Amino acid sequence: KNYKACGFTEYMEWTAPQSCPSASFKQKGWNNCTIKKFKRLSELEPDGTPVLFVDADVAIFPGLADWCLEWLDSDEGCIGFGDDIVQKCTGVILFDRYDHVLDWFRLCYDFGYAMRQNDQDSMAILESIGSQLNVPLPVDLEKLPGDIVSNWATTGGNGVWAGEEFHIPETTLLWHANWTVGVANKMQMLERVKNCDRLASLR
Repeated sequence: KNYKACGFTEYMEWTAPQSCPSASFKQKGWNNCTIKKFKRLSELEPDGTPVLFVDADVAIFPGLADWCLEWLDSDEGCIGFGDDIVQKCTGVILFDRYDHVLDWFRLCYDFGYAMRQNDQDSMAILESIGSQLNVPLPVDLEKLPGDIVSNWATTGGNGVWAGEEFHIPETTLLWHANWTVGVANKMQMLERVKNCDRLASLR
């Protein structure tokens, strides 16, 4: 938990009963487990303060907090997501606590829960409906730059990670162990990230 070394002043940890025992993508219980994050985010106080939400399979680097504030200042009211290549990744969500932002999270939760969808698919479907009907969304949704908020796919990895060596760009301030199947593989990848020069000294 190196959040202070990375410039953050507060850390909150959310836990919930595990409904996906395998913790594997789209396996039994996955949708029900992941959609809950939108409900929890929607319950935050709308006080305008910045929030960086990350899944458990993330490593953060010094300088990240300052970068987040700069990004939010450049696009007020926007929500930033990790780049999952295929779609926006809800394992990393950067936003200010405005009413319309929290309302969007609530809409994603209500829709996903009713339709038995996971977090990312719920949001992607709502985006698609808005696009097809030419109805603008109430929020601006963007992918965060992959050279800052990085993962196996944004750094040139092909398909699901299978233990290969990988490169962490010097510009990377957050690494997300997605495109990685299963808890053991995620832990293996994160261990390699934490042993890189920029993080090893913080351990």
